[in-house]
Amino acid sequence: MALCCEEAEELVASFLEENRFKNVSDREHGWTPACFAALRGDLPLLKAILQQGANVNERMKSKELQFHAEPGMSLLHVAAQFGNNEALQLLIQEKAELNSQDQLGMSPLHRATLGDNAVGVQLLLQAGSDPACREKIAKFTAMGPAAAWGSLRGIHAIMEHSPLQEFRWCLHVAVLGEGSSVEMVTTLIAAGAALDETLDLSLPNLPMSPKRW
Repeated sequence: MALCCEEAEELVASFLEENRFKNVSDREHGWTPACFAALRGDLPLLKAILQQGANVNERMKSKELQFHAEPGMSLLHVAAQFGNNEALQLLIQEKAELNSQDQLGMSPLHRATLGDNAVGVQLLLQAGSDPACREKIAKFTAMGPAAAWGSLRGIHAIMEHSPLQEFRWCLHVAVLGEGSSVEMVTTLIAAGAALDETLDLSLPNLPMSPKRW
């Protein structure tokens, strides 16, 4: 339910004052108030900020290592990665761009699988997100980063929407990945990933560490 104008104004004004923002378009280290609301999963605040005229496709403009956030991530990327699914649903309802890409070429679907957000994966797919969208580092679909980070729930959610050829190199990045697990490797093998697949180390931009995502 939308907040009345007075409630929205009071909620936003309080947040802006507490965090020293001038208005809903102001930025702190590249982040707008809407970015922080999406990160926190603060649904009333996010609704109020959007009612005040914030762009539903607002993007971050700076890297934040603490939150594993990249420039170009939209509100939808942020909500998807951090499992804030009520915020994700709101943004989908407000017609946020489903297949927008951040600086690394990651879509919100990539971010949902990386964040092990199975519910978010389903919400995005149901809304029309493209499971064939590829990131820029090694041209992986959402399968690759999920395998590297050991996001088991995320990989289960996306696998049924991924043809077998999209499993290419997933075993390699799962084994090399700093966040991976035995469960991830066995899941990929059971799903049909090739055990005898060779990895061409001469290829440019080959992701040898999930930190690159």
